[in-house]
Amino acid sequence: MTEINQYLGFIKEIKSVTRTDWTQSGRQESTAEHAWRLVLFRSAYCKKIPELDYEK
Repeated sequence: MTEINQYLGFIKEIKSVTRTDWTQSGRQESTAEHAWRLVLFRSAYCKKIPELDYEK
């Protein structure tokens, strides 16, 4: 299996992993959705909250 196929397989698998947390609408959130929201939050607030550790 090539490296790109392994990467794509990982992406497909992580999308199906649900967290133990729920969204405000009552739906269980996937790990991928959670990570995406954190990235968006970081991008939106990287200059407004300088004390946050963005590399974590």
